[in-house]
Parts: sequence; structure tokens; C-alpha cells
Amino acid sequence: MKIRTVIQPGKRGTKNLVKKYGSQLVCVRYRYDYCNKKRYKTIELIISEDDWQPLPLHPDQTHIKEVEQGFTREHKVKVRIAWDENELQSIARSYGGIWSPKEKVWLLDAEMAQQANLNHRIVN
Repeated sequence: MKIRTVIQPGKRGTKNLVKKYGSQLVCVRYRYDYCNKKRYKTIELIISEDDWQPLPLHPDQTHIKEVEQGFTREHKVKVRIAWDENELQSIARSYGGIWSPKEKVWLLDAEMAQQANLNHRIVN
């Protein structure tokens, strides 16, 4: 099936659904099944809402607002740990390290790298 149209609540074609579901309605989608020659109208609803604490963003992601609040490259040092050094990898992970596949290094706070005794593995 292919999704051709996604309509936000309040737009033309969603008025009755907004009356029925209110603020729970996220969007309306039209899906097309070319094999069976059918069109399906589907909706996405919010069924529960809970508080949630996100993990720090990976440094290779580019969500500017979240990065400003949390994990940024500027506050990290690069630590070289080989792929077969599993024990050192778990130590880096336990000190808040994050693997950067682009650079093939672990990124840690300088203070945490020192506490983990990984100073001799810091690279420029």
C-alpha cells in the first residue's frame, strides 16, 4: 500500500473526525492498494500520554535545540578504543561515552575520561 495524502486535523476532510476524536486526532491518511484497487482512510490517535526523559542525543544527529540542551561535541574528547577491546568499551559506555561511527572513536567528557583512566587514549 502506498500513502498518497496525509491531512492534519482541522483541514478539509477532517472536520467530522475532529468532532469525534477531538485533540486525540493526530492526522488522517489515505492509503492506496493498487493490487486490490482499494483506498483506505486511516487515522492516527493519541491513546495515552506519559512523562518521558529522553536519552542524550547522539553527536552525529543534528537536532539543534536538543543538542544545545545536552550532548554536544564541543564538551567531549575523542577516545580511541579498538573494536575488540570490549572491556574498555563497556567502561567508556558506563562513564557516559557514545560511539561515533563516522569518526570511529568514543566521545566522553574530559573529566569522565580521566576518571575512567582513558587519558592515554585521547586523540586530537
